[in-house]
Amino acid sequence: MKWYITKRLLMLIPVLLGVSILAFSLIRLAPGDPAVTIAGQHASPQVISAIREKYGLDKPLTTQYWVWLKQVLRGDLGRSIVSNEYVTKEILERFPNTIELTMFAMIFAVTIGCIAGIISASRQYSVFDYSFMGLAIFGVSMPVFWLGIMLMMIFGVYLRWLPISGRISMMISFQRITGFYLLDSLITGNFAAFISSLRYLILPSVALSTIPMATIARVTRSSMLEVLRQDFIRTERAKGLSERMVIYKHAVRNAMIPVITVIGLNFGLLLAGAILTETVFSWPGIGRYVVNAVNMRDYPVVQGCVLFFALMLTRETKTQELVRRLKYNKSAVFGLVIVIILILCAILANYVAPNSPTPSPPELFKALKPGFWSEDGVEGMPLGADGLGRCVLSRILYGARVSLTAGFAAVGIAMFLGITFGVIAGYYGGWIDAVIMRIVDIMFAFPALLLAIVIVTVLGQGLDKAMIAIGIVYTPQMARIIRSSVLYIKEMEYIEVQKAIGSSDARIIFRHVLPNSIAPVIVYGTLMLATAILDCAALGFLGLGAQPPTPEWGAMLSKSYSYIVSGAWWAATFPGIAILLSVIGLNLLGDGLRDILDPRLKT
Repeated sequence: MKWYITKRLLMLIPVLLGVSILAFSLIRLAPGDPAVTIAGQHASPQVISAIREKYGLDKPLTTQYWVWLKQVLRGDLGRSIVSNEYVTKEILERFPNTIELTMFAMIFAVTIGCIAGIISASRQYSVFDYSFMGLAIFGVSMPVFWLGIMLMMIFGVYLRWLPISGRISMMISFQRITGFYLLDSLITGNFAAFISSLRYLILPSVALSTIPMATIARVTRSSMLEVLRQDFIRTERAKGLSERMVIYKHAVRNAMIPVITVIGLNFGLLLAGAILTETVFSWPGIGRYVVNAVNMRDYPVVQGCVLFFALMLTRETKTQELVRRLKYNKSAVFGLVIVIILILCAILANYVAPNSPTPSPPELFKALKPGFWSEDGVEGMPLGADGLGRCVLSRILYGARVSLTAGFAAVGIAMFLGITFGVIAGYYGGWIDAVIMRIVDIMFAFPALLLAIVIVTVLGQGLDKAMIAIGIVYTPQMARIIRSSVLYIKEMEYIEVQKAIGSSDARIIFRHVLPNSIAPVIVYGTLMLATAILDCAALGFLGLGAQPPTPEWGAMLSKSYSYIVSGAWWAATFPGIAILLSVIGLNLLGDGLRDILDPRLKT
């Protein structure tokens, strides 16, 4: 497997194309006319004809498909025939509800299923084993929609413990930020909304979780029984370890590999299975949305939802190996947690930051005030204020957005330029290779940061100029890496065959050389991202990157380190810690991804 991620993504293209054709064809084979649905059964033929013409339903099917496919390639799934809203917008509004339901159901299924499977295996043929496995068979055999009705009847109608439909009480209002009700209620501090959302989530999640919970329990039991019969388990028991220690320290860890695979498969199935649950509980998710669209013959909505589900399911199945292998690299998991926190800070800065990063006018009376650790601290500024009275925490949170943008942009520029020049040099060789490599050697002769400073000086100060400069500085490294791979790949027999049959250089490069030689660049790019963020901060510190009042970490240090003499250590300490943790997280994650994705490190 020479290029894991790209190969899997390329495999999605024919799958999604086939799904689009199937979805487009099947919905039109169903009886019913959306024009009649919109106009009504008693509408005149002229009105129906006008509606068909308005939505392009009077054109040949091949023309309709081609028009829709071009829209999809532009990221536009069209407009709903019923609501006239953009399908993409309506899907994204409902998708968080479906994800929230699926995640909650999966947590319940994994927790109960794994516990039941472990107990059944450790006490095989006991009452516990027969009981849990009987319940598992019962759960697999039970229709989700019938279970949903029973749960509504028992806990909603008779006992009146939980609500039976909807997403949140109509008596509660709160600000929606991410679309995830539980998360938004916590962010906004609306605990009444959190409790209400949680209560409305319980019954549909339990109903949705039964089948995957039963499957996980049975697979866990089977895997545990197999592991418990292994020689190393007998050895641990012979050494005198307690049965509890043998099971939970040795058997469970070795039995989880097939269980993780099943969990990944069931998560994808839950996304599709949510259709029934959402319909029963009137849950405002994609499943209920697509069912209503089918009933209304809303072609664009059905096509868009089917394509969206297909994309989610295929992406989920293609990343199972990556997630499974990443799980056992503890440092990479720790790095991933840091990166996720960094991304959340960047996305949610507008909502979680306690103050504006650039108040106008500056609140100078708060300048250099300490944070929560001091009695003289300013309320609402837990990490204190900088020299202009601005909240340090707020500027750090907004700075995460700036730093991530700068890092990704710089690495993107470096990858584009490096791949372009590296492939040309490696494939054509001769004087072209000599010229490009001598330019690369010249650039390597400069210290990286010094070269970036020179380029920024030529281009002018600013964050955008700093991103371009760092991208140019990293280009030689990318070019050398891709060139070395191309030099090896172009000597392969299948490349010689392509040349012999008269394939053009462009075809050989894009169809054969590039897909088989770019893997090291992808791996190196994950490691380079941390360095790019560090260098962007360095240019900001020197006053060449982000300019005031942009909340960029390096620029914050540039203005704050002089305050340490006056005792305002927090103004310089916390931005530096933000840079340190971010770079550590990205490096740990990059090392883990390198171990997973680099084919030369695989056995």
